[in-house]
Amino acid sequence: MTLVNGTGSRAEVDRGSDPALARRSAAFWMTDIALEIWIDVEQVPVTIQLAGTLDHATGSNVVSVVEELIADGCRDFELQTSGLIVSDAGGADFLVDLERVVQSCGGHLLWGG
Repeated sequence: MTLVNGTGSRAEVDRGSDPALARRSAAFWMTDIALEIWIDVEQVPVTIQLAGTLDHATGSNVVSVVEELIADGCRDFELQTSGLIVSDAGGADFLVDLERVVQSCGGHLLWGG
């Protein structure tokens, strides 16, 4: 079986040999997905759903988006992270930065699954 992600990267997975190996290969391939951000500003709190890989390279995007929303007057956020992989310490640091940015404007950040 060949898996292809949104950037055209391919991973070959032999489903017939070892099911555990096939699952690990598929999981490894999934870490190649770029960070996707969905935002629903039609409700309070603003819902931010993250999927893909959060790391030192992609984390600044999340903080920048939230800073823009704060500049537009949003103060309450719910962060949905069920599809998120935090792949390094830099990604974890951006989550801490995100909470700090929201709190510094008097806002609230709820963490969802």
